[in-house]
Amino acid sequence: IALMIIVLILIFTIYYFFLYRRMVKPFDKLNDFAVRVAGGDLDTPLDMDRDHIFGGFTEAFDIMREELRSSREREEAALRSRKELVAELSHDIKTPVASIKAMAEVMSLTAKTDAERETIAAIDGKADQIDRLISNLFHATLEELEQLEVKVEEVDSTELVRMVKEADHLKKVGTLDIKDAVLLGDKMRLNQVISNIIYNSYKYADTEITVSSRFDKTESSQNGSDGTVNTRKTTSENYLVIEISDKGGGVPDDEIDVIMEKFHRGSNSSGKDGSGLGLYISNYLMEKMGGGLSCRNGEDGLIVTLRIKVA
Repeated sequence: IALMIIVLILIFTIYYFFLYRRMVKPFDKLNDFAVRVAGGDLDTPLDMDRDHIFGGFTEAFDIMREELRSSREREEAALRSRKELVAELSHDIKTPVASIKAMAEVMSLTAKTDAERETIAAIDGKADQIDRLISNLFHATLEELEQLEVKVEEVDSTELVRMVKEADHLKKVGTLDIKDAVLLGDKMRLNQVISNIIYNSYKYADTEITVSSRFDKTESSQNGSDGTVNTRKTTSENYLVIEISDKGGGVPDDEIDVIMEKFHRGSNSSGKDGSGLGLYISNYLMEKMGGGLSCRNGEDGLIVTLRIKVA
């Protein structure tokens, strides 16, 4: 009996190793391969003996990997092609637009009647609108906007006052109250953000605009360098909060949370020019400068809030 038990154990052991080598181990390799593919590794082929029990699956899995890799390469090539096309179109369109603006400026110097001046102003405004749309489309094609350069430096808040006045060529801004402070931001990008917000108010509200400001402090605490709970360091950062509001009725409640998403255009945008990129890019730029942008409905209209770090 003892000998029989030993023989059975040996047979079972041999059978177990046979099953492990022929079924379990190949299955584990297939599982590891699937995990790698799911993680994005499409370059490493499945190195297995295609003659074993899972041979058919092995070949099918490897064919799938090849197809996925080819598909990814085609997608990347199409994306690169689209970016190159948009960049070329942006350059080609911006050149004649600049010429139109230059000619409009010259014509404005010789205009003799109010009707002529209004027509020239309309031409100049439309040229600005085309230039802004082309810039937004170009920036949105940059992968994760990583190529949008932001240089944070000290900016006096009086510069923001100047930016608002320059953007407000229709003189819609009534109240303009920006407190004195030295801020941290990119002057060019702040100008881009403010111009976009004023332009949006013109387009969707066409009412009086109010610009107000206040200071806000954000405090945060972290564990000390020794990692203990009772050793904490509290830091505080001051922000200048600027609110730009109009009286256009705001946006529908079900759209307020998505108006800063890429290519989103609200239900009130029908018949109006636009790409749905302005607020998306503005929000990105504000975050790159260490601040933020948010939108909410007020009593009379939309309120766009900018948070800018104080130096």
